[in-house]
Amino acid sequence: MIHLKECVQNSKALAKALRENGRSHIQYRLYTSMERALSTILYGKLFLTNGSNWNDTDDKRILADRRLYATCFSTSTQENIAMWMLYSDEKGKKGASLVFPKGVINDILENSQVFVGNFGNDGKFNAIKELKREQYELFMSDIVYIDKCDKDSVKITIREEHVTVSREILNDTDIFTKHFAWNYEKECRMILRLQEKNLIKENYSATMVMIPKKSMAKLRKDRLVRSPLYKGAECGRPSELIGKVDWEL
Repeated sequence: MIHLKECVQNSKALAKALRENGRSHIQYRLYTSMERALSTILYGKLFLTNGSNWNDTDDKRILADRRLYATCFSTSTQENIAMWMLYSDEKGKKGASLVFPKGVINDILENSQVFVGNFGNDGKFNAIKELKREQYELFMSDIVYIDKCDKDSVKITIREEHVTVSREILNDTDIFTKHFAWNYEKECRMILRLQEKNLIKENYSATMVMIPKKSMAKLRKDRLVRSPLYKGAECGRPSELIGKVDWEL
């Protein structure tokens, strides 16, 4: 794991460290709907979007400006009440989380193909074009949380480490920042960047990454967790927070 003071000499060093750290977590939890979680473990399809439906306005702008596609994971080893409320379907009533082991994430990153396309009004992904490895870059990156900014400096946080640095340290396009108010998410992103100019010009809303078959057995083994408020047919294992919170207040 990176130590902030060792990698803030310049923006390139920080971006590199965030990538390295992004691949080193024990697990990656995806908070989502039960429908999406089941679809992922049944069909092995992981979707990265252009952020147009994300709730953080800065995220929307950054992904649009850089023409990137992403999906977000929490690297916390414990469930989080706010994450269940924000990101699982209908504030948890149709929610689930899918816990990806580090090995599965690293297998996905080595994938030799992805598909670009759009989601239709029916919610289904319409693949338009298959891309080979040389046409895209796929990587993980931890998020830098920022606070107490002034004209020249900014306080940055990763996990429990804090350091005040020049604003220039955040200039690299591989560095992704959020306000410190989001720090509880312990977010790590899977990022896809198109490499060809003619591809970048197209207005795709999402990319689809296939989970390698050798990883599917690992992902299906006790990795699906029901939200504490889940109301559907039982599948996966129950949340560790059942009975711990009065969710109806």
